[in-house]
Amino acid sequence: PNTNLEKVEFVGLKTIKEEYARKLVELKDGQCIKKTYIDHSRTLLQQSGHFSSTAPIIPEYVKPNGMVPIGFNITERKPRSVKAGIAYDTDLGLGANFGWEHRNFFGSGEQIKTGLFGNQKEQVIDLSYTKPFFKQDNQKLILASKYENRKTKAFLTNQAKVSATVERQLTPKWTAGLGGSVLQARVTSFN
Repeated sequence: PNTNLEKVEFVGLKTIKEEYARKLVELKDGQCIKKTYIDHSRTLLQQSGHFSSTAPIIPEYVKPNGMVPIGFNITERKPRSVKAGIAYDTDLGLGANFGWEHRNFFGSGEQIKTGLFGNQKEQVIDLSYTKPFFKQDNQKLILASKYENRKTKAFLTNQAKVSATVERQLTPKWTAGLGGSVLQARVTSFN
């Protein structure tokens, strides 16, 4: 007889919402259970970047109705990270960069990234927001903005760009996206 999934359970969730974790595993209540489905779900949890540990919990006995709950004992990774660095270029001089990332801003895998880079001739500020499972389980929304200030011997450029893109996962290897952007630039010549 077939063994079917009663429900998916998660042990150890602290900041990540259970609804988001359920979407990650792609297991549906009532579906036939196979070890490959559980292994694939564990891989999906690990690939999300939110968990440092994802051990499956499989009961030893099946209920008389053929149903079994499947669980994952998980440990969440820290959702925030910071990076900083210093660089030197003979053309651009001494520069520094700083970045901050939050991989679970509202509890459903929303990602916010900021980046600052600067040296004597250019300064760049980046900000992006990514929302997984946007309107559909195979889509994500990406909002981004960038400000850039660049100075050369001939001109000074100030530009700002704002963009919005919706990406859809068509197959495991193919993704399509549709979006738009607005760019405003001001160039001042020194001649």
